[in-house]
Amino acid sequence: MSIVWDERGGATVVRDGHPQSYVDPDDPLLLVFEYVQQFALVLEALRPDPAPLAVTHVGGAGMTLARWVHRVHPGSPQIVLEPDVPLTELVRRELPLPRATGSGSGRSPGRTGSPPCGTGRPTSSWWTPTTGDGCPPV
Repeated sequence: MSIVWDERGGATVVRDGHPQSYVDPDDPLLLVFEYVQQFALVLEALRPDPAPLAVTHVGGAGMTLARWVHRVHPGSPQIVLEPDVPLTELVRRELPLPRATGSGSGRSPGRTGSPPCGTGRPTSSWWTPTTGDGCPPV
């Protein structure tokens, strides 16, 4: 697990030899990976105005989307649930979130903390958008 910095000042989070996320600390609107762009499009459709949007992120890697939400929807309360503790510690140390992002990150018990990946169905008790890229391959 590592963070690879590029000449533009951005960083790629690499885990098991595979790029997981890209973060430009100076430009949180830069979304390099297509899957993160798709999450952002969905969130924009849910809340096109800049009002705060409460978001739970299941899987966070570099917390790219949390940074984007903070910029696009200032004051948004967010939580990032990342089951990989060493990854979370690395990102906190090397790519800390800006102060006052409204985001927190915590240890998640993985599958016990949410419905099994791909089987969750929204219910009336779900009131915040939940992004999920923390599922293991099937």
